Amino acid sequence: MTVKPEELGLILDCDGVLLDSMGAWKKAEIDVCATVGIVPTKEDIDHVNTLTLVEACEYYNTKYGAGGSVEETLRIIDSSMQRFYDNDVVAEPGALEFVCQLRELGVRMCVVSSSPLRYLQAGLGSCGFLPYFDGVLSADELKLTKREHPIFERALEILGTKKENTWGFDDTAYALQTLNSVGCHTIGIYSSDLNGTVERLRADSEFTFPGGLEELGSKGFLELAI
Repeated sequence: MTVKPEELGLILDCDGVLLDSMGAWKKAEIDVCATVGIVPTKEDIDHVNTLTLVEACEYYNTKYGAGGSVEETLRIIDSSMQRFYDNDVVAEPGALEFVCQLRELGVRMCVVSSSPLRYLQAGLGSCGFLPYFDGVLSADELKLTKREHPIFERALEILGTKKENTWGFDDTAYALQTLNSVGCHTIGIYSSDLNGTVERLRADSEFTFPGGLEELGSKGFLELAI
């Protein structure tokens, strides 16, 4: 049975999918570790990519003593990232066009991110995304995690779409795994090997696009979904 565009729902990650921000996050982690003279390992970064901001600060402080205290670690990273989202963030290539074109057809969309809500509002607002979304959910604010179902179930409630008509977009394997188990379709968006190699994303999603939303495009998505 053919699905109409207005019956489709999208659950979109923010960092690395909509906003070109992964490099800024990596720099902030390196800077906070530099306070105690160490460089985060690939294993550190892989693990922190699954955490909220507060959890990441607790991890670096507990493991390395970075920042001197969890509160100071949080202050260092938060100050750097807030400046970035306020002043320097740009959209991933093709992302705004993708969202705008699908919204014009009636597709419903919700952002689900581990980043703090104020980062999301600042970055998505300055890049012109906010008017197109039905909701913006922050795991950090809601004290939830993308490793478990509840935050995605809340997104489904906001969208009001059936699971079988809802598509989750993410650049991390663990979030794609959760979306799969919730019952949504999944699309892996490659941003960097720090988040997940193309091979890993392909293993955990129905479709993977190394060139991001620019490669997929709104027309390409509709060919998959309808």
